[in-house]
Amino acid sequence: MDVSSAVDALRALRIDGVRESEHAYRYGKVILDAQKDKSLGEEVWAVYEQITVAALDVGEFSFAQKCIDRLKARFPKSARVKRLVGMKYEAEGNLDKAAKEYDEILEEDETNMASRFDCPLPAAKRKVALLKERGNIKDAIASCTQIIDNYYNDAESWLELAELHLCIYQYEQAAFCLEELILLHGANHIFYLKYADVMYTMGEIELALKNYLKVIELCKDHVRGMYGCTRKMSNDEINDALNELATERLLAVYSSQKSSNLDVLRQFLE
Repeated sequence: MDVSSAVDALRALRIDGVRESEHAYRYGKVILDAQKDKSLGEEVWAVYEQITVAALDVGEFSFAQKCIDRLKARFPKSARVKRLVGMKYEAEGNLDKAAKEYDEILEEDETNMASRFDCPLPAAKRKVALLKERGNIKDAIASCTQIIDNYYNDAESWLELAELHLCIYQYEQAAFCLEELILLHGANHIFYLKYADVMYTMGEIELALKNYLKVIELCKDHVRGMYGCTRKMSNDEINDALNELATERLLAVYSSQKSSNLDVLRQFLE
């Protein structure tokens, strides 16, 4: 692959919002090995950031450090670059140093998080991930809640907060987070599915069924949603009919895909 093709491929990944770390690292290596990075103009900084993350994903720490050094030279006080340093420490297993980097970013602009492009939101999310990795779920919940206080519309943080509450069996709190997500993004069937599962776990059977049906309404033949409708919700005729219909649709979906799991499905539904 030549440099021009590598640059185009990396640009396409950024536009599509796709990570594909192995490919991105390989494209970045083509550019740096050919020493053509300076010819990219201002785009080179986006490329450096992109291939740094890719290199960390595939364990190429020396390559990542080379990119970080060049970013540091151009943006010595950037929170984005500092976050990359923290991510490198994380990838290397040096969690204490990673936490220190993220804390420093947050301390620099704790009260004005959304005021500038180079804001510490990604660092705040990395800190939550770090606390979760260490098993400090309550601290992770506190940090995630702080993010939401500053970024109420951030769906990713609401979802993360719900998952954190589920880790310690706080179903009511998780349900609240998912309700907020549904208010923010009412067309996303995944949020209804997660909410239905939580309601089922809490024993709110009718509400669970209602949301499993909403999943199927938003995403026809959604397998998980139909599985929810095959559960023995109650003994009335409506639920029996729903169970029969969901069972029929599940068998049709698996049959059309010629799935090897069809026999397993039949046993499950018996």
